[in-house]
Amino acid sequence: MELENPRPTKKRQLAAGERQRAVRACDECRRLKEKCEGGMPCKRCRHLRRTCEFNNASAPTAKRAQEPMTSSKDLKERVKYMEAILHHHLPQLPLDIDTLRRTCESLPTWSPGSDRHSTSGLAVENTAHPSAADSPGIEDEKCTVEYVDDTTAHYSGEFSHWNFSMHIKRNIDELIAKSSVQTLEEVKRVPDFFRVPEPDPGSTSIADIIALIPPRPVATFLVNVFFRHATSFYYCVDKHWVKETLEDLQTNSARLRSKHVPAACVVLMVLAVSTQYVHLETSNSNGRRGRRSSADSDAPANWELDVGSTFYRQVAKSISELIHAGSLLSVQAFLLLGFYSLPLDASGLGYIYLNLAVKAAIQNGMHRRISRGAFDARSKEIRRRIWWTVYCMERKIGIYHGRPASISRSDIDCDLPSSSTPNSIDGDTFDATGLLESIDLTCQAEAFLHQISQLRTCPRQEAWLIMDRLKQMKTKLPRPWAFRYRDISSPLMGDRIEVSESRARLHAHLECCLLHMFIGRPFILAHRQVRKEDPKDDSDAEHSEAKPEATPAPPHMRWNFLVEDCIAAANEVINICHGMQIGSMGLSKASYAEYSACRASLLVLIAYSICRRSNEFSSNLQKGLNAIREMASVGDSARSEVLLLETLEAALNRLQAFDVDCDQSVSDTGEEIVQDGYEGLRDWYTKTAGAIRSRASSSIPMASDGSGIRTQGVPFCPQPAAHGMEMPTDGILESRPVDEYPFNLDLFNMDGNIAFFTSGVNNSGNVESELFENLLNGVPRHSL
Repeated sequence: MELENPRPTKKRQLAAGERQRAVRACDECRRLKEKCEGGMPCKRCRHLRRTCEFNNASAPTAKRAQEPMTSSKDLKERVKYMEAILHHHLPQLPLDIDTLRRTCESLPTWSPGSDRHSTSGLAVENTAHPSAADSPGIEDEKCTVEYVDDTTAHYSGEFSHWNFSMHIKRNIDELIAKSSVQTLEEVKRVPDFFRVPEPDPGSTSIADIIALIPPRPVATFLVNVFFRHATSFYYCVDKHWVKETLEDLQTNSARLRSKHVPAACVVLMVLAVSTQYVHLETSNSNGRRGRRSSADSDAPANWELDVGSTFYRQVAKSISELIHAGSLLSVQAFLLLGFYSLPLDASGLGYIYLNLAVKAAIQNGMHRRISRGAFDARSKEIRRRIWWTVYCMERKIGIYHGRPASISRSDIDCDLPSSSTPNSIDGDTFDATGLLESIDLTCQAEAFLHQISQLRTCPRQEAWLIMDRLKQMKTKLPRPWAFRYRDISSPLMGDRIEVSESRARLHAHLECCLLHMFIGRPFILAHRQVRKEDPKDDSDAEHSEAKPEATPAPPHMRWNFLVEDCIAAANEVINICHGMQIGSMGLSKASYAEYSACRASLLVLIAYSICRRSNEFSSNLQKGLNAIREMASVGDSARSEVLLLETLEAALNRLQAFDVDCDQSVSDTGEEIVQDGYEGLRDWYTKTAGAIRSRASSSIPMASDGSGIRTQGVPFCPQPAAHGMEMPTDGILESRPVDEYPFNLDLFNMDGNIAFFTSGVNNSGNVESELFENLLNGVPRHSL
């Protein structure tokens, strides 16, 4: 029987594109020995609803790719990079095998029984060559800075609700565009963003602001004073914009509405700040120093401050409008409010207004780099200048007055101001060199604050590493006292343009000195020294006489540069302020740079003189007190700080006059010192007799910024020695005696403060805790 022919099967008709075999099969099709038809995902995996993956290399290829990782070339590169990292973070750690082994075995995470080499190589391989499937796919998350108008932008950070909703919207728009779905014409348009509308239009009348603007000649004079004396190297507002807006406010006041309130507030605050500097324009030296003369006897004292206070109060009523606007003008208005408040209350009002300026700037995305063409080159440069001015001023107030940061440095990627683009802004003459230097000093101040703060909680064996790091960081910090401005009091600087340039240059000089004092002043009162009458000292002296050969310098001598640079910077500040005071330039009663630097230098010299029982800086103390008295005629806060300085200086004079342990230099000139101290004490008494009772009956307040400084015994401080000696080369595990530490690290309290008067190292001699009461006994108490 013949077999029937088999029935032919009908093959499925495939398109030409479907008949093509994929150049490379996916992992699942290769594993199951199936035909892969290509695509990502492939059609077979998509039909079966399984994961479709394409690895970069097959298993044998990946295995072969891992072998070169163990080659000698790669190992040498790894060792080179590791040594560079160790040299940077642990400069004193020797890199020999024994030291590295001991250091590694001392680590708490070290486990000798584990296979460290294989896991290390695998970890490096995995991190060096990640596969595409390992990527989470969120690399396109970027911040959003959208243009609204010339002064307003909408900012939304990465991973925000707004950015996520915009991602969804874009995906839906793409799907609709690719599909045949018709777009509905009646769909309500979704707004790009939402801003709170203006407050009650009648809350602040623009007419009330315009009514306070003085006549055009007076207003123009005040604007010129602002840009000549107040701005220094900071950038607050464009000069041509101020003049144009001022003219518009005076000529077209009828058409102005509530939306013009921010611009009017900026102009009014420019006039308010300029009233604080208008005394520098008088040709009368008494008027420049804030004293009354016969020519202006009809005018009340500090009349210009009353004018500025009127402007300030009117702008303060418009704070709600400024917050609702949330524009660049709001940032400038808050910046000028903080600028005006610095001489009045830097750590209070000034800090709050500058914080508002930072928050308004963040709302406009001024702290971020703008990659898209949202603004033109001129607007971008102005935004950079204003942002870095706000940031530097706010951070310096926070650092020097113990306030937390309002924004982390890691959240900022804004470009720096360009020092080569003055011509890109029409008629712009601003030089960004001083602002760039201020930005660099601010970043260094943050780094030094972080290192010094670590001394509070670090283990003793790690303290010397932090000190080494401080020394390395200080090598990059300029030392302004290496050269002097001998032309400060020269009559050649009488020209207004020269005075403006020189004042900005000196302000940068003072800021650098202030940073040096900030770094070194915690170590003045924490410095160790053995008392002269200590028997151990005598035995050591006899031992040194018995062995006349040269001995290495004590370990603490390597760190005296911290105190030495602090004292040198304090003397430099007083010399600069004194030169400005007696010269044609004059001291400004409202300059925070001049006042804060002079105040810090006086505190440093008083603290150092108390520690050493020395009269070495009595002349500079008198110069500094005379200068700060002239600058303290603006606000009650400044006057109270000067009263504190005068109290400390008077107590220091009494201590030097009656202490039998004073050094020989004091005894040689004792008669002159006693007379100077008495004259200074009598002058201080006549001016503060009414207010001294409440202050002298209790503990002396150390600062007006609430630093919480404590009162204990007084330590001795050694004479600063020349630094630059060799760094220690001991290993990280080497234990050091407590006496080898140059500073009493226990004084870095957990609350972040340094005790002003601390107990001595030894127990011999008088009780140090009674010294503070003895100092107060030297203060005349008229009302007791």
